Amino acid sequence: MVLLIILKHRWRWCAIRSTAVMLLPSFTASCRWTKTIHGGVTDYDARTPLAGVAVFANQSGWGTSRGTLVWDKEYRYRAQSGPTGDFVLQYRVGDVARLAVDLEGYNHYADYAAPGERVDIRLKRLPPPHPRLPGGQLRFGLKKDGTRYGWAFDRGTIGSSCAEADVIPERVDEDPRGQILISACGRGGLRFIPAESLGVQTDFLVYADTAPEDGYAGRLLLNFSGRGGIVFVRTRDGMHYAKFAFQPRAFGSFLDPDVKRDAAFGYVFDPGGSRYLPFEIAPRIP
Repeated sequence: MVLLIILKHRWRWCAIRSTAVMLLPSFTASCRWTKTIHGGVTDYDARTPLAGVAVFANQSGWGTSRGTLVWDKEYRYRAQSGPTGDFVLQYRVGDVARLAVDLEGYNHYADYAAPGERVDIRLKRLPPPHPRLPGGQLRFGLKKDGTRYGWAFDRGTIGSSCAEADVIPERVDEDPRGQILISACGRGGLRFIPAESLGVQTDFLVYADTAPEDGYAGRLLLNFSGRGGIVFVRTRDGMHYAKFAFQPRAFGSFLDPDVKRDAAFGYVFDPGGSRYLPFEIAPRIP
């Protein structure tokens, strides 16, 4: 019996002829090649290199477990940053690497990187101990009957008018990747900080702690073809602040049968009126 097996790694292909199905485990190993990612680790605020930091690639793929062939075996590869913060990470399983860093005193870091890519890992220190702010997933969108709805931070729920919402859409493109024009209600305002200014690729809520004093506008166009960023919100009473992460490549949606388009983003809100809006992702240290 001749068995032809083809395994696809995104755009790379690997093929082998085997005379028996029992050779599958050795086949999965033979189709792997070493991939390399270069990068550096720095303190986000101090902009100084961090040495001795473990950087992991947490991969999954074909392998054997207790003598049985499985498709979801976990593989973990490790590198460590040197005196200048630089590291070289090599791995064999999978194509795109799932990077993770957990360092005491800093927020958990996770992102993806392609082979051969240069990755700048900027770790944000955890905020000082503080009461945890209300937060979750805010929503705004368009119902099938044409009603537009926005979000009320003080109540943590949707509202269909400025009498009961802080942010409400003026225009909603029905395409899931189309633009949404949002407006601030009452004495509120909107201030957008683009990802390019933050200098990071993901977890935007972590990297901007304090809402600006000024520069707020009445409207903001959310462009889902861009990289996104942080949106600071002054609420409709003009006295409270919130922020939400506009991540066009990673946003949620609630499956409501009455809704034509819904967009959901992570947020935090301070009911006490402070402009300090910390958000943390605790390191996963045993």
